[in-house]
Amino acid sequence: MLYITAAELVARVAAKPWHEFVAERIFQPLQMQCYAGPMPEAALQNVALPYSFSGTDGFAAIKRNAINGAMLMSAAAGGIVCSASDMSKWLGFLLSSAGTTTAAPVSRAQLAQMWAPHTIMGVSATDRELHFTNFSAYGLGWRMADMHGVKVVHHTGTLSGFQAHVVLVPDRQLGLVVLNNGSNSGARQAVVQTVLKHYLAPELQRDWVGYYAEQQQRRAQGTGAAALPVGTGEVLLALQDYAGTYADRWFGAISITQTETGLSFQSARMQNLQGILEPFADHSFVVRWHDANVARPALIHFQLNNRRQVTGFRLEPYVAEPGERHEYRDMQFLRSKL
Repeated sequence: MLYITAAELVARVAAKPWHEFVAERIFQPLQMQCYAGPMPEAALQNVALPYSFSGTDGFAAIKRNAINGAMLMSAAAGGIVCSASDMSKWLGFLLSSAGTTTAAPVSRAQLAQMWAPHTIMGVSATDRELHFTNFSAYGLGWRMADMHGVKVVHHTGTLSGFQAHVVLVPDRQLGLVVLNNGSNSGARQAVVQTVLKHYLAPELQRDWVGYYAEQQQRRAQGTGAAALPVGTGEVLLALQDYAGTYADRWFGAISITQTETGLSFQSARMQNLQGILEPFADHSFVVRWHDANVARPALIHFQLNNRRQVTGFRLEPYVAEPGERHEYRDMQFLRSKL
């Protein structure tokens, strides 16, 4: 959300749309054939199609995220269309001394500020073991950590069916970008780690494809039935008592509708966020999304007043220990009418 907010600030200060500002200040000076806004028809002749993968259905195109030439509302947070060759120009600029010129999109002083730690982050035991990491931090739009004695600046980008990872090692004049039209982050990381280890610690090189495949298998086993919360499979009110229109000030309206097969969930703003409600326990249901790429299953907890009328609901991930820092934590959906 703050990337989108930043784009709105840029547009207000520059007195022009954000995508035009980016094209004039970054793409044109660096001769990058990239697009932050609408794309010409000629540029649509060779574009990647986003895919998902499941063990049961195999590969499936994610049509809603296909590149169609239109600007995404969330362009500033992951909607720039670019090729690997043009991204290499961006990396070359960031690693070069071009930033010392007044015509450069970003100055060296600005880069130093962006690549300086502003928020200290924890270091996992895995990173200590694999990469000898001692510190991890977030700068201004960049992550950073030390790996094998050198500073690595990087950031990922993910849209269902598309992934990117930009990595820079300024002290070694090394930069790489991985673009993937799939949804497997392990595939992306396997490429990144293979290249980084080749340059930073070749003696520690390993089969990273096998490593991430094993990690994903362990997580899949860990999120099985044993790691899911257990309910009774029954709720305390009639299904029609939960039906209605609810709204969160940020997320917008949600319709809970009774059908012949049960309750359905439909978001007004996000048309693909729809699913069925499976009774869990008390006044809670499991939300099973029709499109598994939209979100993972969630728990919906309906709230009642002292007259046993449903007044609202909250959402949380459908896991045994969702914690406090999940994607639904700030949402409170209130019923429009009782």
